[in-house]
Amino acid sequence: AGVTGKALHVSVENMAGWDTLSTPALQNPFPQGHSLICFYAKGYGETRTLSLECTEKDGSRWIAVFPVAGEWTRIVLTPGDFQFWESVKTRGGVGDRLNPENIEYMRIGAAWTHTGPRGGKYEYCIDDLGTAPNPLGERPDEWGNIPRIEGLCPAYKFYPLTDVANIERSQTVVPFETSSPSQEVFSIPRDIKAHHPRPKGKGFNKDREWRWIPLLEAFGSNGEWRGAPAGMVINAEGPMRGSVRTYFSIENLDWYRQPAVQNLLADVVERMSTQVYLLEAGAEFFAYRPGEPVVFGLKAVNFSATPRTGFMIKYDLFAQDDPGQSILTSEKELTLPPGEITEFSCEAPISQSFMPRPGEQTLMKVTTVFQEKSNREVSKVVDRIECDLTFFEPKPDSQRNYITADRGDFWLKKKKWYVHGVNYMPSTGIAIEDQPYFEYWMGKRAYDPEFVQRDLERCKDLGLNSISIFIYHNSIPSRNLFDILCRCENLGLKVNLSIRPGTPMHFDWNQWKEIIQSHRLWEWDSIYAYDIAWEPFFGNEQQRRAYDPQWREWILEKYGSVDQAEKSWGVSAPRYDDQITTPNARHLGQDGPHRKMTADYRHFVDQLIHHHYQDAKEQILSIDPHHLISFRMTVTGDPTYRGDQKMPYDFKSVADCMDFMSPEGYGRIGDWERVKPGVFTVAYARYCAPGKPVLWTEAGVHAWNSQTMQTDPEKLKYQGRFFEDFYRMVLQSYSNGVVWWWHPGGYRYNERSDYGIINPDGTDRPNSRVIRRYADRILAERTIPEPDVNISIDRDADARGLYGIYDRVQDRFWECIDAGKTPGLQ
Repeated sequence: AGVTGKALHVSVENMAGWDTLSTPALQNPFPQGHSLICFYAKGYGETRTLSLECTEKDGSRWIAVFPVAGEWTRIVLTPGDFQFWESVKTRGGVGDRLNPENIEYMRIGAAWTHTGPRGGKYEYCIDDLGTAPNPLGERPDEWGNIPRIEGLCPAYKFYPLTDVANIERSQTVVPFETSSPSQEVFSIPRDIKAHHPRPKGKGFNKDREWRWIPLLEAFGSNGEWRGAPAGMVINAEGPMRGSVRTYFSIENLDWYRQPAVQNLLADVVERMSTQVYLLEAGAEFFAYRPGEPVVFGLKAVNFSATPRTGFMIKYDLFAQDDPGQSILTSEKELTLPPGEITEFSCEAPISQSFMPRPGEQTLMKVTTVFQEKSNREVSKVVDRIECDLTFFEPKPDSQRNYITADRGDFWLKKKKWYVHGVNYMPSTGIAIEDQPYFEYWMGKRAYDPEFVQRDLERCKDLGLNSISIFIYHNSIPSRNLFDILCRCENLGLKVNLSIRPGTPMHFDWNQWKEIIQSHRLWEWDSIYAYDIAWEPFFGNEQQRRAYDPQWREWILEKYGSVDQAEKSWGVSAPRYDDQITTPNARHLGQDGPHRKMTADYRHFVDQLIHHHYQDAKEQILSIDPHHLISFRMTVTGDPTYRGDQKMPYDFKSVADCMDFMSPEGYGRIGDWERVKPGVFTVAYARYCAPGKPVLWTEAGVHAWNSQTMQTDPEKLKYQGRFFEDFYRMVLQSYSNGVVWWWHPGGYRYNERSDYGIINPDGTDRPNSRVIRRYADRILAERTIPEPDVNISIDRDADARGLYGIYDRVQDRFWECIDAGKTPGLQ
């Protein structure tokens, strides 16, 4: 019995992944003036938290987490208690929140992503669900009112530092004059944080509105960079134009009393009072081919109200293996108008004698020093930026070794090659709300080669041999893809490159073609594949209707008439606007007399998808015949995904046109019982696409706690257990590799998550340690065994498709596995 009589009582014996109950579609459930969601809740045993999700009519998802106890508790949720969950790209920005008037569905229950990484029994009761007006009146939620200011708040912009052995003044930027900075000693406080890194002003013509300057840098016991516990942010454009912020993220007040810190604080105040800064400086690009002209430039800003004269800019170009000898030097005197950004650039030829031979790289460093002159003498250095340059010409064709796919494996130099990788985005994009900056990280603003290099070195150190990255067409002018490919080439990392935007169902070939041709990607054997679609579905019922004309043509081609088709099916086809339309959710999710019609529809979808993907592949091969082609296939091949509301692709639709199958592992989140159906996914992939590799292109689970707004220690432990189970599945299924989601640790703002495989300070997480432990095993050569038991399947025999296949044969499949057999599907 509930508080008011009857109650909803839910008991799940072994919760794996998530289990939620949904309302039917709601029609304006909130009366005028109501904004609160109210109900009573009660938990049993270890059930301590639950989630309530509200989906608006535009598809945006908002999730609140609330505690439950052993007795009935009154729960009252405001719109501000709901956090946006990645769903609709136009929603979830700064100031956006749940709109009760637009709620269409509510779902209550438990989910690994929100209520914690706990399996076992879940049991709870819900009663008296309703709405109410807010007695305090409508007001924005407090969390939503916290301003987003780099170098200040919210707290998720900072991360804890561990294993700090040394703190030093920044050596990459020298904004102050000190008598002996190298002799300064900074004590190590107990609790120390750092701001997530941002571009440091390297390069020219980068379109950045601000510059981040580390003032203090922390290093670990092994000398590795941990972060910047003090820094400065210069704002040259936008609503904060003219402001300069300095932050120190050390809370111990006694730490600030030591002489080294006192000197630093005095220098900071003096530096801020000059009101003149470099916004950016260096070369226009970070990587060049030999013989290309190099443009050097800078942008300087004068925040004072008067003109500033007597400033000298000096460029020096050094070979990194010989920093004592300048290759090229240039000087220029500048006058800085008040309140404006001053820009200067020049083109400088570099002698061919310094250029590399094909297949080799020449690394250089350009140093830009900003000096203030007094009485015709240089009095002090005001600012300084150092920037790396790479010159590279890919190997000639006769020396290239491309990855191939054959006989169920990847091959490199006639040896089997396995993918052990991570989906990579730079650490400079963590905890930032600027979505274009985050998404177009390969563009001008977000890319800083110093942090990209450090990130890639950490990936390599973990035992990974590859990364997956993406580039949009609008990022071509930045040429940063060239730079990161050079870095991967130097580190021996292979690349799976996603080209955007679009999928083969809808894309602009001219844009894809320009990405490939402008970078001459056919010359890069460090690229092992093109990724040509990002998690596509065939869609929900409304989205599928776009293909109704093709569906009707398919029916006429096979049966000659609709009447003949319906006679063969034994049922009438569904109609929309008096025309035959796609099967609905019931047809796809339940078996029944509509089975033959639904089977035909699945065959139609297979052929349609194959046509589009084959066409896209042929166009790519016409200009680049060297690289493999596939795409991340989301729930394709997931035998536990029902696919009634949102129809996925089937491996059958892409088996003939893609070079390898690429399922994802998000449907496997849970304990081993939830992970192990991935073995069936691989078996089904090899049934549909015999002789082709199977690569898990995404897998992972996030560890962010949306209640405490920090990484959750228990979720981090679960990450490690999940990775362990997933490696077990990869090896048991003889998969050809795994690519984790994703590299940088910390808070991803637009998704409200932290999937990182490493802590932001570069130290290991539990999942990092699992990656290191399995690195040798995942790369060790193995032979895919031939099946010794064959299990017959027929997708047409069940309207539910793959879900129905698995439902029918899973017991026999796992009996064979438990008996030490290798089952195959036929």
